[in-house]
Amino acid sequence: MLGCMSLCEELQELEARLLRLGPECPRECMERLLAPDFVEFGASGTVWTRESILAELASTAERVYQMSDVRCAEINAMSALLTYRVTVNGRRSLRSSLWIRSEENWQMLFHQGTVVGSLSPA
Repeated sequence: MLGCMSLCEELQELEARLLRLGPECPRECMERLLAPDFVEFGASGTVWTRESILAELASTAERVYQMSDVRCAEINAMSALLTYRVTVNGRRSLRSSLWIRSEENWQMLFHQGTVVGSLSPA
């Protein structure tokens, strides 16, 4: 655990690292935080695996994001569900992530994003 953070604070910080990409979470960070059998149902409708996200990482620009309404539910000592709203580069979505505790650290096993609107003018 990161210092004396609560589980929710720790998972929120790990989730934020994944959202920021770039220097905040380079490839080594992504490899550590994504479980080997990770899968994501993206807001775009794309199904991502750990390998496809790592391959895409080199061409992904740093993103501006804002998280809100973060909630955390501890399922058991080894797993937790994190849900939140996020705006990334003006695009709003609902997110949910299933985190599992490995021998070394927390890893994201599953993630889903659902688009809820855009901040661009109508």
